[in-house]
Amino acid sequence: MDLAAYLDGGVRIATMHADDAYRGTMMVAFPGSEEFMGGCLAAGRGFFHIAQDGAAEPCPFSPFSVANVRDVGLKGALRSSFFDRVQAIEGAHASEHTGGCTLFLHEEEVRQALADVARVTHSC
Repeated sequence: MDLAAYLDGGVRIATMHADDAYRGTMMVAFPGSEEFMGGCLAAGRGFFHIAQDGAAEPCPFSPFSVANVRDVGLKGALRSSFFDRVQAIEGAHASEHTGGCTLFLHEEEVRQALADVARVTHSC
């Protein structure tokens, strides 16, 4: 089974594929590479991770979330202020990218963004 997911305007966000060899498993592939794209592709820049409970996380290796796709949908998760902040962190360090995980290397900045966004969200 092949399924392509699109946002409004025809922007392709993912290609999903599952076959009998991986029954019960969904594979998601995104084109491009971090080097070519100028750094990390997480937080909706190229992909993001949806945890089993619906939490929208920048990456499976950066399991922080303030949005749940069950509550805000895919567009809401992709447009979250937390994802905006994480993308800014990635952009600020793109020229330094030599491999490895940008979000792991700058985990304190990611945690601060999470705390800032959570504080604003809960103060409304």
